[in-house]
Amino acid sequence: MFFNFKCIDIGDDDLRVYSDLEVSCWGGWHSVFSFSVAAPAIIVWGLGIPAFAFFIMKRHSKNLEQMEVR
Repeated sequence: MFFNFKCIDIGDDDLRVYSDLEVSCWGGWHSVFSFSVAAPAIIVWGLGIPAFAFFIMKRHSKNLEQMEVR
């Protein structure tokens, strides 16, 4: 998802997506995809998954404290 935001200048002030040079940066579908798919995916994977794991561990913390250490 991060590669969606990486653009390179190919001359004449023309920015293209690094991973697919046929796609013009911030024009048409690139903007729609960037803000509706790529950015939310980065937020979900970067914050949502760790937060979900934290709340699961927090909910079961009493059980974890009672476990025997071998």
